[in-house]
Amino acid sequence: MNRQQGGVLVAGPGRENIIYLFKDVEAGDEPNMDELVEIACRK
Repeated sequence: MNRQQGGVLVAGPGRENIIYLFKDVEAGDEPNMDELVEIACRK
């Protein structure tokens, strides 16, 4: 049986520029949305 957990990845320009990474540990985990929006909206 395969199980898949979610996550969030925000990448900037370039090949090695990961700005934000969140990996679910268990079902129902959620990233801090205020932090995620702030990071994603940076220029």
